[in-house]
Amino acid sequence: MSRMYAQHRGLLIAALVGLALVVFVVMDTRPTSEPPDALPFVDLELDHPISVAAGESFAVTVGGFATDRPVSITLDAGYGPRTFSTVSENGEAQLTIPADAGSGAGLVVIEASAGNRRAVSTMKVLPGPATSPIDLYLGPRTVEVGTDDVSMVVAVPTDAFGNPVADNTVVTYAHTRPDGETNELASSTSGLLSFIDVPSGTLAGRNVVSARAGDAQGPERTFTEVASQAADFSIEVDGLIPVANGRDLVTLTSSVVLDQYGNALPDGTFAQLEVSGVTGSRLISASSIDSQLRFTVEAPNQPGAALFTAYTSGGESNPLEINFPSAIASLPVEVDERTETSLIRVGPVLEPDGAFVPDGTPVRIIADGNTYLVELEFGEVSIVTPIASAVDVVVLGKSARVRENSDG
Repeated sequence: MSRMYAQHRGLLIAALVGLALVVFVVMDTRPTSEPPDALPFVDLELDHPISVAAGESFAVTVGGFATDRPVSITLDAGYGPRTFSTVSENGEAQLTIPADAGSGAGLVVIEASAGNRRAVSTMKVLPGPATSPIDLYLGPRTVEVGTDDVSMVVAVPTDAFGNPVADNTVVTYAHTRPDGETNELASSTSGLLSFIDVPSGTLAGRNVVSARAGDAQGPERTFTEVASQAADFSIEVDGLIPVANGRDLVTLTSSVVLDQYGNALPDGTFAQLEVSGVTGSRLISASSIDSQLRFTVEAPNQPGAALFTAYTSGGESNPLEINFPSAIASLPVEVDERTETSLIRVGPVLEPDGAFVPDGTPVRIIADGNTYLVELEFGEVSIVTPIASAVDVVVLGKSARVRENSDG
């Protein structure tokens, strides 16, 4: 058994040695790698203008050929490469690049290739003069007078091919203020555009701005100057002062509200009226129309004085005091004593013009400390209470007191 194992082991070793010899022979006879001179290298000659104007054709010459060969010429100006093909003749290749291929202004990379040979160079395409219309942008469109507000005007002049014009191209801006005064400001282009700041003046109204560069003209752009903070103003009663009946309305109007420069505040300016008086305090809001404020206030439901002050956009009105007269001209009260009760009759309650106080007007009756709330109907009301020695009646702030006696 051991003899057979020894024989097999010998055969295995001999096979491994033979395999190693075969691998050595194969490794020794493998082909060598490509020589370095098979890689692309730059040795062609490339000739072209240093610069051309946008929209002009130009010639490119590629030299350094020993035999006629196909040649590719690629132009890349950042707008995507464009490739042209030709064949060399007598040691060089000549190609005219058409005008529409080089209209994009800027730096152009030119590359010529023939097989593994190539050449690389750069050329400038120069923008042409500005053409109409000049793109003109403006903002903000509203500024306050007499402040640090400015409206920026930006011009982007371009040539006939849409290229931004060269830096330092002078752009002249014409600015007309609301009073018709016109002045000119100049600003040169830099980084594709030109701009100016137009500061606010002291007169509210429409401003007009335009721009030109050489023979090129741009459209008009406008912005509006509006009044700044309001100066103090006055308010007054518009019409008659109503009686204190809790239902009639009184109208307060302001003078024309101006700023410190005499400009009228724009319509829609928010305002508030502060009211304080016999019925407490409250705020009433309004918006200006034709640069005036108009507030409508309900008369109080009891006579007395009320104070009104208006506020808007930093301005304040004079305090206006209004005394509202009583809405009750006559308040008769009678008390009839009965066996165990009292009949209290109120009315007819009359207004100053002699009419009944409207139905539903609340009446407060206090009989010996007990309060009864009732409503007038046709100017009158009556109730029955336990026997009362003293009766107080209040209607719209007007009061009357009756002491009951045996005579009624």
